[in-house]
Amino acid sequence: MEDLLPIMKEKLKKKIEIKVDEQQLTINLVIKGDISGKLLYPGEIPIILKLYGGLREDLQMEINVDEKEQTIEIILKNKDDFRKIQVIMRNIWENAVEMFEELLNGNFDSIKGVPDIND
Repeated sequence: MEDLLPIMKEKLKKKIEIKVDEQQLTINLVIKGDISGKLLYPGEIPIILKLYGGLREDLQMEINVDEKEQTIEIILKNKDDFRKIQVIMRNIWENAVEMFEELLNGNFDSIKGVPDIND
């Protein structure tokens, strides 16, 4: 199973392209290939940013999900928030796979710092 984790990270990077536009304060995720089922609900994006990105605060952002085009657009309200999300997106797949690896190894401390995401 541990041999699959680096492969999983590379597959995530290939499947989901992250495009950043600093001028427009937008971050776009483009999902390549077909997916089955619903892409995501806009309200799930902040949860993912908290869970895998370490975001510890609520930020002002507009989130648009286009099921047909398989894109997710995150529009931030200011440069500071944009930079926070930009940094998170640089390492989000590594963080997700590392958390999964820790959980597989029985280390549940890896999720102790995860904020309450039930709100």
